[in-house]
Amino acid sequence: MWDLFKRKKGMKKAEDSNLAIGVTSFLNKARDEHIVILDYDDVTLNKVLIDVKQLIEVWKLGHAEIYGSNRGYHVFFWWDCVPFTKLQLIAYSSFCDKRFKDAGYGYKTIRVAGKYKKPDVTFIKTVKSKYYQSNNKVMGDLKRQEHGKFQELHRILNKARLKENTNNR
Repeated sequence: MWDLFKRKKGMKKAEDSNLAIGVTSFLNKARDEHIVILDYDDVTLNKVLIDVKQLIEVWKLGHAEIYGSNRGYHVFFWWDCVPFTKLQLIAYSSFCDKRFKDAGYGYKTIRVAGKYKKPDVTFIKTVKSKYYQSNNKVMGDLKRQEHGKFQELHRILNKARLKENTNNR
């Protein structure tokens, strides 16, 4: 299956280890609607929690979900719908990774799977907010499901790759 996936995507062996799957901030490109996503590298969970709580208060954001990765943490405010300029302002007012703040061509992307042989993105916790509003619940839930499906795809492809490597020995 992994081999078939690589052939369909036109991947070469050298590119194999660089495959990454990501979730974008887009909800509706035409209306400039984005979820708030942030990438924190090389910081402690405590610092991320403090930052997320401050962002919730300053920007009146809803609940946040924090996921751990090999390099740090990914934060998703699934149910907050903002224009890209506000997403940028939120990112710049946070302690998130400088490269993440500077990157973006009208949207942001966070890696969900790939890059490493073993899945490394795992759910850590939800930070609740008194400002949670369900006016974006449907789209936020869909983005959250997309994130989960990408993680599942990584696990399936990784199993297929391991099986292929075992069979080739």
